[in-house]
Amino acid sequence: MAGVKDPDRVVKMNPDYMRPADFTNLRGDATKAKQVLGWTPKVRFKELVRIMVEADLKLAEHEAERKARSS
Repeated sequence: MAGVKDPDRVVKMNPDYMRPADFTNLRGDATKAKQVLGWTPKVRFKELVRIMVEADLKLAEHEAERKARSS
């Protein structure tokens, strides 16, 4: 979504902050929410990812502009 071709070049993980109990593959299941509350999501997962990435990119742009003004 962000146009990153090789995320391994951009994202670095520090093993000091990794916990042995961390799961690498988690998935939600809204079945109970649908059964009990009658709730269904209005936004599909890919759309949610797009919204979140756009928000992060906008925030990064604002932070870069603020940093440039203060320099």
